[in-house]
Amino acid sequence: MSVLLVQSCSASKQQCYTPIPAIDLYTGYFYRIINKSKREDAFRDDINLRILSAEYGLIHPDTEIACYDRRMTAERAAALRESILDDLVDTVREHGITHVVVNAGATYRKALNGVETRLGDDVSVSFITGSGNGEMGGKLKSFIRADEQSEGIA
Repeated sequence: MSVLLVQSCSASKQQCYTPIPAIDLYTGYFYRIINKSKREDAFRDDINLRILSAEYGLIHPDTEIACYDRRMTAERAAALRESILDDLVDTVREHGITHVVVNAGATYRKALNGVETRLGDDVSVSFITGSGNGEMGGKLKSFIRADEQSEGIA
């Protein structure tokens, strides 16, 4: 089984003057969890990561991107929706993904409206939910780390 984690971008970013890999640009809470797991070689091997960016759409973490200051709005989510869903379908097919897990707030999720229908019955989709970043971060950590048991991914 191969899993795709779709992680929304973060408002906090490194200051940069030239394009850098997306995974290095974002410095928010969830990215600290992801990057620590990677540094400790504890990030599960069966997880493919993609970033849902308000500026660039759905991108690979190694994609070099320029710094930007754009927030996801309902209008932006609607404008990006088709290209994001197309990219998501391509990624799922290319990597034999059987399960997609999304860690994103309500506005970012609008860019994924209809994802279950687009992916079909062979791919399950779930969302990391919680009452705040702390709870969601705990679930993300449990999900991505090879050394912990995954709980609470609905």
